[in-house]
Amino acid sequence: MELDWREGEVFDFEGRDLICSTHGATYAADSGKCLGGPCSGTPLVALQVEERTARCSSKESTMADNDGQWERGLIEKLATAALKEQRRARLWGIFWKLLTFAYITVVIVMAVDWKDGVDSKGGKHTALVEVNGVIAPGRNRARTR
Repeated sequence: MELDWREGEVFDFEGRDLICSTHGATYAADSGKCLGGPCSGTPLVALQVEERTARCSSKESTMADNDGQWERGLIEKLATAALKEQRRARLWGIFWKLLTFAYITVVIVMAVDWKDGVDSKGGKHTALVEVNGVIAPGRNRARTR
């Protein structure tokens, strides 16, 4: 796991504390104590590291006992996590595209006048009629003036 939060930089701006590039936790450089972030109080594990011919090796027993298989396991975990993240990002991208398409479709449906070709004179109307006199069934009392 890489610790550099920026190219070649592991310390904060003041050069006092370590910053993890993976989850942004801050650790005390002298003790490895968690100072803040998602590490929730868990300190860094101290390793004895020696450099020989431009290659670093750890003296921690769990890594050496696995005969180099820990590297393969770590790479597999990282690759699997990357694939899951890509799938998740792709699914969210599809979701937002479909949501945008649905929104635009609703706006267009609401904006378009679907009564094309319907004559406004042939439709139903409500009118106000002034009637003078009594209206009764069976009587024809049309007045002509």
